[in-house]
Amino acid sequence: MNNGLLEVIGEDKYAISYRPKFTALTDSALAAILLQEMIYFWKNKDGEPFYKFKEPCNHDKYKDGDSWCETLGFNKHEFDSALKIIGTKIKKGMSKSDVLATEYPERNEGETDQAYYDRFTSALKACVIYWTDRGRVTWYQVNEQLLGKFVGRIYISNVNGARYLKKSILEFRNKKSWDERRKDSTKVSAKVPSNDSKDSPENADANSGGKVVKFPEAKQVKPKPKTKHEKRLASDPLYAAAASVWQTDADGWLNNAVSMLRGKSKTGEWQNSNFDPERTPTPDQLLEWGNDCGKYLPRIPDKVQSSLYAFMAKDLPPPSSAPPSPNGVAPRKTTRPEDVVVPERLRRNLPVAAGGET
Repeated sequence: MNNGLLEVIGEDKYAISYRPKFTALTDSALAAILLQEMIYFWKNKDGEPFYKFKEPCNHDKYKDGDSWCETLGFNKHEFDSALKIIGTKIKKGMSKSDVLATEYPERNEGETDQAYYDRFTSALKACVIYWTDRGRVTWYQVNEQLLGKFVGRIYISNVNGARYLKKSILEFRNKKSWDERRKDSTKVSAKVPSNDSKDSPENADANSGGKVVKFPEAKQVKPKPKTKHEKRLASDPLYAAAASVWQTDADGWLNNAVSMLRGKSKTGEWQNSNFDPERTPTPDQLLEWGNDCGKYLPRIPDKVQSSLYAFMAKDLPPPSSAPPSPNGVAPRKTTRPEDVVVPERLRRNLPVAAGGET
């Protein structure tokens, strides 16, 4: 960067002052910059309320480049966060005079840092008040009397601001937490007694002067609540069979699969399935089918349907000859060896019988 450019930046009339004392006062660099600009615009308007838009808009009174976010280089969130620290919005039912009459919070004797910090930051919010009129224009007014006291204490009396108070509170909390941990670590652990009676003289620690050592009751560990998958496994046999067949614990996929098998709701990849509610397989049938498929177990709905129905049809005897089963499940059909049809491509691997036939 050349010297000429540095001179231009040094004489930039749009430069914004930054006062570290304001950061100590507000515990926020953004709030410090916004407070400085509030004072600047307040003085330029001769101590009268002034309006300014938060962001660029289409309002008739808006001037290009004159909103808060454009002037300060803030985004909306940064501006709102900074204004929340130093300002109070006057809403319906609130009185401007009551907020402007807020007194500077002098610290009371014996008051804790936390209690004073709460009163300090609450009063700091009354340094600027703002409101929105019916024309959707937001006006700002600086509480000169209160802000003058805050600034005077910081610059002249060297009073600590919100940043110091917050730091002191955090240090106190950390020290208290450390002291509690150190106290817990210094507790002497007693030996666990060997007999059942905790208060018997035999349980007295030899180093405790003969005093009976009492041991706290062991805390009962609550069992973790069951997942939806575990609950369905215990309550729905068909769901449990499906989880075993497809070797998965994905409850969403299993729910869709079981609904499909029962011919109910069809969602996801099961939308085009045509399962019959009256042909729902039993858990045993589903397990046998899965065992029969082995590594060729299908997952695609139409293939699951064709394979499972074929297996169930082979598994059921004809209605005219099969007696009804007492439990509603048809008995498994017994296949004779001579009824088995061997594909031609496998015949070559069979041993030749005595009669010469394969």
